[in-house]
Amino acid sequence: MTARAGGDRGVATVWAAGAIATLVSVAAFGLHLGEAIVIRHRAEAAADLAALAAAARAVPGERYACAQARSITDKMRVQLASCRLHGWDALISVTAQPTGWLGTLGPATAHSRAGPSPPAPIWRHNGVEKGSTTPIWRHNGGRGVQEGATGFRSGRGGR
Repeated sequence: MTARAGGDRGVATVWAAGAIATLVSVAAFGLHLGEAIVIRHRAEAAADLAALAAAARAVPGERYACAQARSITDKMRVQLASCRLHGWDALISVTAQPTGWLGTLGPATAHSRAGPSPPAPIWRHNGVEKGSTTPIWRHNGGRGVQEGATGFRSGRGGR
């Protein structure tokens, strides 16, 4: 028997070192990706909360509403990019700047709107089509409550 040549001795060490370097690189990338996702979620949460706070202060005016929104964004460590009232709706934009090399990719931005919801359509039963047993349901197109649209009598005596 002949002895093996020492040409491939230590190859497993090189492969193991390469595999470890790859795993460490993937783990570092995953951590940075996770940080970016957390920053984006923080910006979205801050925009939502600031919009709700501004909408709650819409009655005194835009100045008070936006001051409340700025207070929220400052506490959540994001920057208020824009704040305005459109009717009773508060429209908010915020930015959050990541740290480290992620900051070179640009800030995370989020937009939110809060205000009263539009009235829901009211569905009414309008009888049955001729020759069918299926009832016909119609709605009022989202115009809110109309007199007699609910099917209940108003005043005393009810049904």
